[in-house]
Amino acid sequence: MMNKSLTEKEELISTLSKIYDQLEELELALVASFSKQRTRLNNEELGKIFIAVNKLSLIEEKLIHRHSPDSKDLGYPSVQVKGA
Repeated sequence: MMNKSLTEKEELISTLSKIYDQLEELELALVASFSKQRTRLNNEELGKIFIAVNKLSLIEEKLIHRHSPDSKDLGYPSVQVKGA
């Protein structure tokens, strides 16, 4: 009876060790997967920021051109900088 109990404990320990090893492998796979996902999301967000910056630059250039002294009067008040 004691020998059977010892064998069952050894089998249980062996099974638990295998489960632990599988969990460690799963953890490594998840870390790698989340790392790739995080990188992909960061790249997407950088792309969105780049597009927004370009749009803002175009708007800024249009405003500068519209308010420059040699542009035609389009009905918008010109911007005068004091002390210039």
